[in-house]
Parts: sequence; C-alpha cells; structure tokens
Amino acid sequence: MKSNRSKRIFTALLALVLVLAVVPAPISAEEPTEPPTAQTCPCCGENLADIQWKTLPADTSLPAGHYKVTADGQMRRAYTTSGVTTIDLNGYDLTTVENSRAFYVYDKTLTILDSQGGGSISATGAVDDNGGLFRVGSKGILNIYGGSYIANELSAERKGGIMRVEGTVNMYGGTLTGGKTHHHGGNVNISNGKFNLYGGTISGGETLDAGRGGNFYLTGTSMLNIYGGTFTNLKESANGGGVLVIGRDVWSATGATSKNCDNFAVVNMYGGVLTGGKSSGNG
Repeated sequence: MKSNRSKRIFTALLALVLVLAVVPAPISAEEPTEPPTAQTCPCCGENLADIQWKTLPADTSLPAGHYKVTADGQMRRAYTTSGVTTIDLNGYDLTTVENSRAFYVYDKTLTILDSQGGGSISATGAVDDNGGLFRVGSKGILNIYGGSYIANELSAERKGGIMRVEGTVNMYGGTLTGGKTHHHGGNVNISNGKFNLYGGTISGGETLDAGRGGNFYLTGTSMLNIYGGTFTNLKESANGGGVLVIGRDVWSATGATSKNCDNFAVVNMYGGVLTGGKSSGNG
C-alpha cells in the first residue's frame, strides 16, 4: 500500500514538472520608468528651484539646457533640438508660429514638463509636412511629463496631426488632443518608431478624406506600448477610429510584394483604457 502511494506521488510530481517544462512562462510587461517627483528635473535629477533657467532663444536651434516659459504668447519659431534639453511650461500657454510645428527633435532628447499645471502648446494652422506640433527623428527622444498639446483645426497636411514619430516618445502625463490631418494618424503617426504611454490622455484625433487611425497610426516596425493612460475618440476615421496597425509590404526580387511578419507594427497593452473609437470602415 505504501509503495503504491509513493508511486502515485512520484507520478504526480513528474507530471507537474512536465507541465512546467512545456507551458511557456507568461509574457511580462517591460518595467515602466518611474517619472520623477514634481519638484525634480527629469533629465538631471536636480531640484527645480536650484536650476538656472533660461528663456527660449530667438534662434531656430535649441541648445542643451533648461528653459522656462514665463508668459503666455506666441512661439518665436519652430525649434530644432541640438542637445539634451528640458522645457518647463510653468503653467503658461504658447501658440506656434502660423503654419509651423513647435519642435523638431532630430537626434537629441527633449523633455517637457509643466511644474505649475495648466500649461499648453497649441497649433496655429496646418504644417505642410508630417507632425503638426512635433516631429521626432529616428535618433530623437521626446519625454512628456505634463502640459496639453492642442490642435483644434487642420494641423498637418500629411501625417500625424500632433506628432510624427520615427524615434522614441515616452509620455508620463499631459494631454494630446484635437489633431487633424488629411492622411494617417489624426493625433500620432508612428513610422518605425516607438511610443511608450505610461499616463495621460490622448483624444479627439481626426483624419480627413480616406485617412486612417484617428488617434494612432502605426506602420513598418513601429511599436506602441500602453502601460497606463486613456485613449478616447468620438471622431470618425475611414479605418481605425482609435488605433490602426498596419504591416509593411516587402518588395522581392521577383517584383512581387508579400507581408513579412518581421515587418509588422505591434501594440502591447498592459494597462490603460481605450474607449469611444469610431470608424466608417474597419476597426
């Protein structure tokens, strides 16, 4: 009797080991980067009160440094980052120069925070290019910790009403809203880039004509990682009212095209809320 019971226990343990060996471990989310405290600069960790803040320069180049907005007004021009740069909206409202985006993050890092709350950057007219307020180049990094980024009319003739992303965007808070474009990505167009959403709200993106992806449009090897935050959209797009993910046609030597699984965009959702997408076509 004792021998049979020992055999049954051994068999059960063996079966458990086999199950654990065969069943793969669950895929876990990447650990979100913790945002700094409200009184600490994200780029250097210094206390905000101890930093020697500068005003935004008149030149189009935005050198490395810390800049603070001290009054409502119109931006002097669109800036191109040329170093590791931090801007504190400080509770004030800026509008872009007419028909011009706000920032081109070419191959450096731009961090925007809003230490006092209530600050914003608004588009004025439509940029005849991609990215109504921001364009993030393939080596660029944009970090958003607060503030509102607004476009209440046509903001980009081409792709990405508020943002065109070819590099990396990390959004910890704030709001992107009201982007509008004739093409794809009412708020954000991602082409072979990465967008990590940890918090904040993305809403009200709209594509005109046969445009796709009211809030987000992903193509190529793009990745959207959602750890938190909210997507909401009551505007209608031809396809993908909230998010549209599309693969890339890969040309072969024979002249034919095919879908290559290594060249598909990906969305990973570990948290957050998606609501209110509306489409006249698919998705």
